[in-house]
Amino acid sequence: MLSNMKIQITLLLLISLLACNLIAETKDDRGYIVKVGEQAPDFTMTLSTGEIVRLSDLQGKLVMLQFTASWCGVCRKEMPHIEKDIWQIHQDNPNFVLLGIDRDEPLETVLQFAESTGISYPLGLDPNGDIFALYAD
Repeated sequence: MLSNMKIQITLLLLISLLACNLIAETKDDRGYIVKVGEQAPDFTMTLSTGEIVRLSDLQGKLVMLQFTASWCGVCRKEMPHIEKDIWQIHQDNPNFVLLGIDRDEPLETVLQFAESTGISYPLGLDPNGDIFALYAD
């Protein structure tokens, strides 16, 4: 009887794990093209300072990409937190890179956006949304 109970408990655990896995997969399916563990697609981007950055040149570093736009309410709320909780703490770490990627807006708008949100981390231009399209639908 004890071994029957062990089998039942084991089956329940397996079923629970499978159910959790299916739920997790469903929740994470939000239109992202690049999945966790996959190599990030390479791109070249011009920063608001005029500097040109190529993602593959940063290989070996921890790179955080933040897709943003001035019209994005969520972005406006998260950017001060990214500035304070991530950028201000790690900006001097030579193995860390944070790049904001502004989707489909002109340089003047991007500069005003950075000023209005109080961020100092680098913002790059994605004039036609081509970089965004490499990562999400």
